[in-house]
Amino acid sequence: FACVRADRTVVFCKRAAHEHVCVRTAMWESCEVVVPTRQEESDQDAYDARKTAAFLRAVAGCTSIGVAMRSADEHGDLKMAVERWPLVQAHAFDEYGLGFLTMRAAVVNLEAH
Repeated sequence: FACVRADRTVVFCKRAAHEHVCVRTAMWESCEVVVPTRQEESDQDAYDARKTAAFLRAVAGCTSIGVAMRSADEHGDLKMAVERWPLVQAHAFDEYGLGFLTMRAAVVNLEAH
């Protein structure tokens, strides 16, 4: 995933894509590329935990979320379509206490713009 904000960008990628992502983002100011360790990549639970933690940090404080979604994939309700994504669902888990992401932030489909 990539979270682009006015003050920083966070990109999460697998180790295999790390060099490719770094080449593409090298000139971006305040860009953090988060890469799981080999051990995390070999353990699905550890990988998911690292990815979820990076996502939660990346979207913390966001008041609006832009997503690229084809109109056909929205099924009429953009917020509900976004809430079906596993990382967005994790935001609402009781253990994090953050609530539904789409209730805290406006959601805009960038594909339509």
